[in-house]
Amino acid sequence: MTARVGEQRAAIAARDGGCIIPGCTIPARWTEVHHIIPAGKGGPTNVDNGTNLCWFHHHTIDTNGWQIRMINGRPQVRGPLLWDPTQTWRPAREGFLLIPAELNHPSVGSNP
Repeated sequence: MTARVGEQRAAIAARDGGCIIPGCTIPARWTEVHHIIPAGKGGPTNVDNGTNLCWFHHHTIDTNGWQIRMINGRPQVRGPLLWDPTQTWRPAREGFLLIPAELNHPSVGSNP
């Protein structure tokens, strides 16, 4: 069974907590879902290929030096060279596991 878009967004929001770029404080409700592997390159539209980015980071991800990958169902980020000279992959938004208010939203798990 394929999850609906709203269910996918809720699952990604619960996992990521908001924009995953370090230092960005935009909450999940104000983010856009980014395909880690672009749909145009065969990336699926599912929770394991999506992550939350704020509008700014989503629209500049291809030019701002940040890289994103998914490892074991959790996004990781690698910052631009000036931000991280070691170019180390790091867990995104470490410590964010669930956002109970969003998980308990009436639209999660309900039928239209």
